[in-house]
Amino acid sequence: GTAYESCCGALHAIAKRTAAGSGRRERQARVGQAEVEQQAAQREAGPTAEFVMRARYCAYVRHEPDFIVRSTHPQNIAFQSDEKKWRRELVKYMKQVSYTHLEVLSVATDAPAPGECEVHFRAHSTHGILEERSTFRRDPRSKRWLYAVGKIKASK
Repeated sequence: GTAYESCCGALHAIAKRTAAGSGRRERQARVGQAEVEQQAAQREAGPTAEFVMRARYCAYVRHEPDFIVRSTHPQNIAFQSDEKKWRRELVKYMKQVSYTHLEVLSVATDAPAPGECEVHFRAHSTHGILEERSTFRRDPRSKRWLYAVGKIKASK
């Protein structure tokens, strides 16, 4: 399994380095911010569907609804054209559920179809365990992997 710190370890390391500075705190803060922005860009572009799925998990943990919105396929049942409303709903959910641990169980490339990838995982939270088989589709224009469909099994 993968704990939250492993998933977002680079962001934690940047925050620690920036906070630990003494006389060069301002310069380190600027460097740290650049690294955070670069990490966010890499996270969003995601070279694999598994990488994007892990980043989505981190976004739920860190209460970052913008990433969830940007990484959701327009054909996903949860997709909403009113992004402000959608973000409010995501934040409400994020405040209710605290995720504590992630296990990636399997990754199937070109499944169920070419240009798709299925990631099977368990996300442990204060409300129990959410087990899901997520299908990601690669956007033909941007080449980004987007969350398309999730088959969810929740248990306590």
